[in-house]
Amino acid sequence: MLIVLAILLTAAGAATVYVTAGNQSMLPQRAGATARRAGWVVILLSLCFWVAELGAGAGVFGAFVTLMLSWIALPWLALLPVFKTVTGAR
Repeated sequence: MLIVLAILLTAAGAATVYVTAGNQSMLPQRAGATARRAGWVVILLSLCFWVAELGAGAGVFGAFVTLMLSWIALPWLALLPVFKTVTGAR
């Protein structure tokens, strides 16, 4: 159960950091620096859950893989029609 929480926290932190980037396309304007810091705090919290569940080596690896896969998927998710209706056509 802790793994599911770690995956969800990693994905949420990655999404929060993603919407603070200048080239994100999910929101009409990018989020501020406070959101970026909050996203990194959530990512570090999820890293703690990963390490607690899997150990140091596998936990760090699992966190990084989930983080990378989230950052790969987020620009593709931004292409979905639901985000185009929210942000307007670009």
